[in-house]
Amino acid sequence: MRYLFLFLFLIAEGRAQHLKSLISLSQILDRRLNITKNGHINIIQNASSNYVDEGMGDAGSNAIKLCYLPYLFRFSYDGVPDNSLGSYEGLAAVSLALEHLNTGNGVISPAITNINERCPLQFYSDSFDTMVMPSEGLSQLINLTDPDTQQLEPCAILGAALSSVSIATAVYSSLRDLVQISPLSTSLMLDDSEQFPLFGRTIPSDEGTAIPFLALMSSWNVNHVAIIHVNNAFGNDFVYAIKRKAASTLPTLKVTTVSIEAYPEAGEISRAVGLLKDSKFRYFFAILTQNDVLDDVMSEAHKQRIAGTGQHTWLFSDALGNSITGRSFPLGSPLEQAYKGTGVLRATGRVDGMAVVDNLTLAMQELRNIDDLSFLKAHLPRYAEGESVNHSEVTSQVTFLSNPGYASPFLYDAVIALGLAACSLTSKHETFTGQELYQAFVETKFGGASGSVEFINSTGSRTPQSVLYSLSNFVIDNDSDGEVKFKKVETFLFASNQWENHSASYIFADGTPIIPPDLPPLVCDSNYLSTPIQVSGLLLCAIISTMSIVFCLWTYHNRKVRVVVKSQPIFLYIISSGTLLMGSAIIPSTIDKGWASQEEADAACMATPWLISIGWSLTFSALFTKTWRIKKIVQSAAKFKRIKLTATDVMKPMTALLFANIIVLTVWTIIDPRQVETNVINFDQWDRTIETKSFCSSEHQTIFLSILIIINLGSLAFTLIQAFQARKISTEFNESNYIFVAMWSRPTGLIESRSTNSGIAIVSLGKSALERENLELKNLVESLLKRIEQKDETGSKCRQATGNLGPVDGT
Repeated sequence: MRYLFLFLFLIAEGRAQHLKSLISLSQILDRRLNITKNGHINIIQNASSNYVDEGMGDAGSNAIKLCYLPYLFRFSYDGVPDNSLGSYEGLAAVSLALEHLNTGNGVISPAITNINERCPLQFYSDSFDTMVMPSEGLSQLINLTDPDTQQLEPCAILGAALSSVSIATAVYSSLRDLVQISPLSTSLMLDDSEQFPLFGRTIPSDEGTAIPFLALMSSWNVNHVAIIHVNNAFGNDFVYAIKRKAASTLPTLKVTTVSIEAYPEAGEISRAVGLLKDSKFRYFFAILTQNDVLDDVMSEAHKQRIAGTGQHTWLFSDALGNSITGRSFPLGSPLEQAYKGTGVLRATGRVDGMAVVDNLTLAMQELRNIDDLSFLKAHLPRYAEGESVNHSEVTSQVTFLSNPGYASPFLYDAVIALGLAACSLTSKHETFTGQELYQAFVETKFGGASGSVEFINSTGSRTPQSVLYSLSNFVIDNDSDGEVKFKKVETFLFASNQWENHSASYIFADGTPIIPPDLPPLVCDSNYLSTPIQVSGLLLCAIISTMSIVFCLWTYHNRKVRVVVKSQPIFLYIISSGTLLMGSAIIPSTIDKGWASQEEADAACMATPWLISIGWSLTFSALFTKTWRIKKIVQSAAKFKRIKLTATDVMKPMTALLFANIIVLTVWTIIDPRQVETNVINFDQWDRTIETKSFCSSEHQTIFLSILIIINLGSLAFTLIQAFQARKISTEFNESNYIFVAMWSRPTGLIESRSTNSGIAIVSLGKSALERENLELKNLVESLLKRIEQKDETGSKCRQATGNLGPVDGT
């Protein structure tokens, strides 16, 4: 008995009618009763008393005042059913809205609760297929408004989906004083109230959609995006809206656009994708209308390595519907790889979890009964002889009416808005004109299936603030048996002029939620010293330092040898110390920001003049002292005069020169230290820095360098004069030639290069000259002493003149 009751319940439920008023109206219209017209209102005379008795007609006259709303939409493409935008579910949404208006059911839109008690109208519709062609849409509209062939006068027109179709039909509908309301056409051209005075829509224009798109680019820090768009009113206006809005709200965004025809010829897609690749951008936005064209574009993008690489991000406009989630792809196929991590940005009429959406979904699922399904199937588009579309390919699927689809919420609200406007007019007047209905429409405000509905009075478009925008992410749902299916995950919602996370993170093409860069990785040549140059420089520094230390050790080891004693070891130590310091200047010259911090590089900049100047001062002062000493001794010996030169005497010029350098360097370091500055010398095509060069500089370094040069080169000039004056001394006694060579090598040590090892080589040259000069000087001193001893044998005067040569008196 329990199973019998269950069986009877299922039978009753299967025949439950949720479109009762529409089914009754359909039966009445099938009887071909007398129908008169009052403006845009159809009056059915002698209607069924049962229909009137149930409160769905005029009881006083037994007549029904009918507002007829034809539904023009894309149901097929090239003879194949097309449900990518939810056209078939859209018919169910239109039927539900009509039923709710006829019965005053406010379960989805509270604004129409009990509206049947105050509104004298009933509402009805049929569907017509535009076949994605403006010419077909216009042909259908002409037939609808032909009084000789049509039973019912349209009250207003619902549709179309594509902007190109709406543009063609809206001009004609305005001429026929008919209001046309589209749920999906977003072209900016349709906002022209002079050309389309009776056109409205329950979705914002492309200018409204451009706002969340630009906000998304801003939130992702994307400053470069390439757009491929269909070359028609929809695509061109969308791109224009994005560029116009970007100029005022996101001027940093660089937009590159590529257009293709709605039905591209062979080679056109390859050319367009090639242009996208040439931009070198990493973000692409596709504004296309045909799903097969999108497949061709994505296949070519995969072939040209700008999709499926994990480095490129593709987003699609709302015109593409659910074409990606409604099928399977072979695992590893170009389309499977290309579509992974993509997304669609659209105005949405539904977000799972919203009460109104759940009510719409439940109401549509309740239509899956025998009577309601029969009514819907009977009101699908009909075709002329020789044309046919197998609608059962869609309606026979178990998923049919399981969810509202994309267009349904906007279609539902379009019907409710027209119903509210028509009821408000007929509650006061017998009929209305198209202009009166349009004005009442744009002034309507209510809560609908797609949210709070409000219109712009001057254009009839829905305000962007009254609709939600969503960013849906296409991710792999399952990959069984070598096939992959994608599911659409709503990740972000745009409300109150900002994007907010809704349910999950957006997963990009690389399989992570990390936002990828919008351009190829930046490669900047900073012209830092290469490792080989640094190693070579440090090696030369090590050689110079080693030679300086070795000569110091040699001098110390041979300090009691007569030749070394007579050469004054203290001066040899000073010369070697000076060359050690100048050679050490190579070390800070190898330091740059390639591996050191800014502070370390700045310190190296200032260390270089310190090491070179102090090293120069020590080395040069010792050589200067030697030149002066030789001249004095030889001149005195030639006159057979006795001369005494103490350590203090020979140290005075050395100390003066050294302290002069130290004072200048100290003041320079304190008030205006040298720092590393970087100059940009080259940019890439996006104005990114791709080459720089660093150098040491300070504001007043020219002044300090000039002072140092005057001090040291002035002393050099004096030394060269001393050497010139000693040129006539016998070569056996004279070392001025070698000192002159050493003096010439010193200024070159001041030359510094931050990017090459030229300074390293020059310092090495100076060291070599100095060491050669030291050896020659030792030989010269030894020769000089021998000559003096020979003269001592011939006379005591010469011995008296040279008897004080020694380590204490100094020679």
